[in-house]
Amino acid sequence: MRERNRNSALFRFATRAIVPLAAMLAAPMLWSQSSTAESGEPPDIGTNTKSACSNSKKIKFKMRGGPVVITAASGAVIFETGMAVDADGAPNAYAPHNRGLDRLENARRGHHWVGIATDQHGHPFVQKRGRYRGYYVSTTSLENAEIHDPANPHKYVNATKIPYIVLPPEVAERFDISLGDMAVVINKRNGRSSFAIFADTGPSHQIGEGSIALAKALGLPSDPRIDTTEGGLLYMVFPGSGLGPGKLRTRDEINEETAALYESWGGKEQLQACSLLPGPSGGYEESILGSQTLTPRPPAENIASNKPAAPVNPPQRASLIPSRKS
Repeated sequence: MRERNRNSALFRFATRAIVPLAAMLAAPMLWSQSSTAESGEPPDIGTNTKSACSNSKKIKFKMRGGPVVITAASGAVIFETGMAVDADGAPNAYAPHNRGLDRLENARRGHHWVGIATDQHGHPFVQKRGRYRGYYVSTTSLENAEIHDPANPHKYVNATKIPYIVLPPEVAERFDISLGDMAVVINKRNGRSSFAIFADTGPSHQIGEGSIALAKALGLPSDPRIDTTEGGLLYMVFPGSGLGPGKLRTRDEINEETAALYESWGGKEQLQACSLLPGPSGGYEESILGSQTLTPRPPAENIASNKPAAPVNPPQRASLIPSRKS
């Protein structure tokens, strides 16, 4: 059963992502460039991972914190930015009197609630029973279509349990990325990484946001009230790889299916060939994405002097990433 699920995931990825993405990238773009060699020599095929980068396209998007270049290469969509921490979908995300994991101001846009389920009059649903009785019901864009009650917290993706990413609508639409598609996120500072799912849509012109569970998996500060990381995170999304906007996935399912997609795409060697990850001489010695970790190599000067290695660029809080709900 597991093998059949993996094969079906790869088939959906091939049919829904590669063909539409190739046609889409042929259209005029805001800004693009091809990495095809000017020598005119055809790229190697087979085991040569550089061939997948020969037809890659780069598009520059204007974001609130500055322009972000997004690369489309062999059916994967890749970009580097920072991360704000998202609590949406957690049953204890928001509560009256700011008792939740996140501030209530992050659940409002003007006079309207966002990230909180409301009734027909715009009043927020309050949980009536359970551990988080009295808390609001926090939502995500990805929902379980089989649960019809919008006041049921299990209808949404729990930010404390599931590593998920948030994308602005213009990026998702431009690259034909659907809710439920799979992703890989790599912390280039400390080498840690995590598989993830696209589970929430954020404001336009704002990119770089992930769940509490994703931040913890990447070794980042994970308090949604105060923590943001500026730069150093590589996001890789596989358009067409999910089951659509009405299906939630377990963490094990996300790990298993994304591992197969990442391996099929070319993995760490492919990213290095596309100059998106440091090579063996300048970065990480090995990639073990199955356990969501990359092993950083200590600086050469510390090895030579037999001194303890300094920390590998600990995450920094950003001042350029705007408020998530603004």
